[in-house]
Amino acid sequence: MGATPVRRRGLRSLAGLAPRLLRWQPLAGAVVIVVVVLIWPTEGWKGGVWSLRAIALALAMGALFFLDDAAAELIAPVPTPLWVRTWTRAGAALLATLPVWIVALLVEGGRLPGVWVLWLSMEFAALLAAGLALTALLGRGRGGPEPGVLAMPGMVLIALAMLAVPEDWNLLSLKTTDWASAHVGWAAVLSAGVTALLWAVRDPGRSGWRSRAARPSSSATRP
Repeated sequence: MGATPVRRRGLRSLAGLAPRLLRWQPLAGAVVIVVVVLIWPTEGWKGGVWSLRAIALALAMGALFFLDDAAAELIAPVPTPLWVRTWTRAGAALLATLPVWIVALLVEGGRLPGVWVLWLSMEFAALLAAGLALTALLGRGRGGPEPGVLAMPGMVLIALAMLAVPEDWNLLSLKTTDWASAHVGWAAVLSAGVTALLWAVRDPGRSGWRSRAARPSSSATRP
């Protein structure tokens, strides 16, 4: 009974501290890149596609740092689960990047075939989910409280690997026909990213049923 008010106070405190705890500077730098890409002259609908893909990657890489949690050790005693803290940061990353992406679509969308706006939005969502998942997984491993620094070069390597894939299997294809495989691939990346993020936000301090089953009972340990 008493834990619920305490948790609510912890959530309110966390929400109030969010602007100071979030590492927003890399995303601000990504927005500058977005502005440069939007004013850079490109020709045709293919130029618009590549511009939006560059913007999607820049925003996804800037959003990675929202999961950096330099104050993790300080707020660890607060009765707020890891998944709440992580999803709060991920939600803030989405809220910060989505308006920028919409503006980019409004600027570039006029010269794109209508269907590309939808598919490029899926690519943006997939990159964002995959990047946040990679960052959260690194945070559980050796990435420490600031895994964004490790996740960013990982995203660059992923993008370069996508460019190196043969045309028939390339997720960054410009084909206007027979593109079902690319879209299925992006949907798979999006699903895998969300699934990995759900797994990564499990609180390591909370044991599962297997560990509870393996734990000796109090009666068994009594002398």
